[in-house]
Amino acid sequence: MILHGGRLICPNTDTDGVMDLRVSDGVISELASEIKPNPDEVVYDCSGLMVLPSFVDMLGFCGL
Repeated sequence: MILHGGRLICPNTDTDGVMDLRVSDGVISELASEIKPNPDEVVYDCSGLMVLPSFVDMLGFCGL
């Protein structure tokens, strides 16, 4: 699965910018400005969205 073109913010890697993110077997396997998808890979257009891989869902975490 590729999340394409979202604003990726990750304090753990000091990343903040528009990037693609590949998830393989439930784990982030690649970050790049542009990732070429495999022929059978699902690609989600995240343009205009924020991708926050290292953030916890605070509402769920706080029980709200």
